[in-house]
Formats: sequence, C-alpha cells, structure tokens
Amino acid sequence: MKNYIFWTFVSVITVTFYHLILKNFQKRGYNNTLALIWLHIAMIVFLLISYYKNNKDNFKEVITTVIYDKTFLFMIILGGFFSYITHDFGYYAFLQFRNPGYFEAIMNSEALLLAICAVFFFKSHFGIQEIIGALLIIAGTFILTRNESLAKAVVV
Repeated sequence: MKNYIFWTFVSVITVTFYHLILKNFQKRGYNNTLALIWLHIAMIVFLLISYYKNNKDNFKEVITTVIYDKTFLFMIILGGFFSYITHDFGYYAFLQFRNPGYFEAIMNSEALLLAICAVFFFKSHFGIQEIIGALLIIAGTFILTRNESLAKAVVV
C-alpha cells in the first residue's frame, strides 16, 4: 500500500473520533461554538509543534510568508472564509442529524464536486469508472437525504 493511502485511512479513523467528540459535546450540553473554537485552537497548536519539529531553522516562515507573500495571504483569507462557512453551517447541520454518519456520508459527496472541479482546474482524468462512482454517490446521497427528511427532527 502506498504511504499516502495508508495516511488517508488513518485520517478516516481520526476524523471519525473527531466527529464523535463533537456529538459528545452536544450530548453533554456544552456550548457548541465554544467547543469548536477550542478544538481548532488545539489543532493549531499541534500543527505548529509539527511544523517546528520539521523546520526548526525556517520556523520564522510561519509569520514572514503571511506578511510578504500576498497570494499566500489571499488564499489563506479565502480558504479561512470557506472553512468558517463549512464549520459553522456544517456543524449546525451535523448536530441536527439523528446519526452523525448520515451527515458525513452526505458531506463526502464533496468528492464528486471536487473530482469534477479537478478536471477543469488540474486537468485530472474523469473516465467511465469515475462517472459510475459519481452516479453511486448521487444515489446514496439521495437515499440518505430522503431517509433523514422523513425522520423526526432532533431537538438541539
């Protein structure tokens, strides 16, 4: 197995626990927004430690890249805005689902949009297998959305 495939599966496991922790915050009555803020502060600390460990001599790049590279700064602001929308509205939706797995399954339909955009932005391949996969994603998303729409709402 290629190294990046292994790390993808590790990420699947860790994001599973991340979402279970988010749901547990809700069940225990914690302020959801505050929990999300502190989870991301903790993530930033871990990222800084990892970056420092691997780049001790160039650690000042953390600050100087943002100050001097305007394209980098623009992409950070734009990506940060999209991340905010994803987390704020996504987190609200996540908490409404009876089963957090339904939310994740629907969110993972992002793979379809990402694959189609990659064809245009990065000249990626999109052949018959990808089309079949895309149709299955659409079908699965439709089934889960319909199933959830017919269920009773969760009170948050």
